[in-house]
Amino acid sequence: MAKGVAVSLTRQVVGRLAALLLLSAGAVSVLTAPFEPSENRLQIVALGLIAAFIGAWAWRAPWDRWSREASLWLLFPAFTLIGLGQILGGVDPYTYGIYYMVIFAWIGVCHRQWTSLRMAPLATVAYVLPLMLSAHGPTAYASVPQVIALCVVVGEALARLPTRLRRSEEIDLRRMSDMKALVAATEELARQTVPTETADLVSRLGIEIFHASAALVLLRGDGDTFVTTGSRRWQEPPISVSKGQEPLMEYAMSRGAAVSAPWMSSHGPLSGSGGFRSVLFLPLRGSAAPIGALALGFDRDASSLDPFANYLALTFATQAGLAFERLEVTKLLVDATLRDELTRLGNRRRVESGLRELDRGDAVILFDLDHFKELNDTQGHAAGDAALRAFAAHLRHTLREEDWAARYGGDEFLAVLRGAASDAHRIIERLTETWRETDPPTTFTAGVALHWDGESPSDTLARADRALYEAKRGGRDRVHFAEATA
Repeated sequence: MAKGVAVSLTRQVVGRLAALLLLSAGAVSVLTAPFEPSENRLQIVALGLIAAFIGAWAWRAPWDRWSREASLWLLFPAFTLIGLGQILGGVDPYTYGIYYMVIFAWIGVCHRQWTSLRMAPLATVAYVLPLMLSAHGPTAYASVPQVIALCVVVGEALARLPTRLRRSEEIDLRRMSDMKALVAATEELARQTVPTETADLVSRLGIEIFHASAALVLLRGDGDTFVTTGSRRWQEPPISVSKGQEPLMEYAMSRGAAVSAPWMSSHGPLSGSGGFRSVLFLPLRGSAAPIGALALGFDRDASSLDPFANYLALTFATQAGLAFERLEVTKLLVDATLRDELTRLGNRRRVESGLRELDRGDAVILFDLDHFKELNDTQGHAAGDAALRAFAAHLRHTLREEDWAARYGGDEFLAVLRGAASDAHRIIERLTETWRETDPPTTFTAGVALHWDGESPSDTLARADRALYEAKRGGRDRVHFAEATA
């Protein structure tokens, strides 16, 4: 669509608006003919009929096949008929100028900017010639610059109106689209259950909603650090950023407002930010305080946001922050239901859920603290609780990161070594030796079973339990491996 033309005015509509003007002018001429001097009545009626005929033709003309500028050819018969009417009727020049004003109003509404200015010379000639041949000529020339100038002003003013209306409509449509995207993003965030997936989702949505080049999610970690939990298209995303290293991010979170940093390479240590023209920080706000920030990298200058975009950004960041907070609270609640209060290891529920995830080659170990009842009876329950906590801490520090342990019940513990089929003996030997080096209040006995394909978790646990029983029969303070079934 040509610049400055309203979207709704098609070429056919433009041509038919001109046709209506001609039909109306013809009807006015015929209706006012009885009030004209008797010697001009027939000529005025003839002009009205000619205008109506041209208008009827213009109504049925195939304007959609032609360019928009084709309708400007109607100016020639229009100016001619107006001029003949002036010559025959002797209309007052200022009333005569109204017809030109109507024509230029049509030009302004239906055509691009500067068309009225380009048509001004033609209109000037068409306006002056009839005055030269009429009785009003000598006194009417002074009206020429006034009328033509005013016609151009009206035409150009009206030509700008559709452009501004279109721009306003585009802004409204874009804002509606952004609001829909925000609602959809909120619904997606509400469905998230995994923090890492949520961070990746926030990164993707940040790019889509704000048309950024890259996004980085930073959440508060231990101490005074911000940890990268998700990123998209970010060059070299940092693992963590110290609190004192990034004042803009800290400022954004403390103020709860969007903050932009142009040319971040000169602002220091946020890795990968030097590749963007500007970086926008949005505080990820929880229910009580900001919990992190969303960094958006732009290849253009995004140093400021209009009020709507700023509210949109902060609303999105708040929803994202609440989603992270909800997941953290959910995790804490789940951990509370799966954690033993005394040892801070998993409890029996954790054992039941964890065993369902056994894979081929995992090692299941059942531990039993030797003579634990005697320890309780001779030194008291406080000593027994201390022994349980000490052994739990030993398991946490000794097992690998991918392994897990739980208190199975009483003085029994269970551990799962992930994919440790070939390393189980070495890991358990190290666990036994390091426990003995702590001068513990009690030793332990353990039974080990490797999980194989086709075997249920309960069967593997039963084999580990039988292995523990065999170790106890052998004299305690030892480890017994169950025979493989596959």
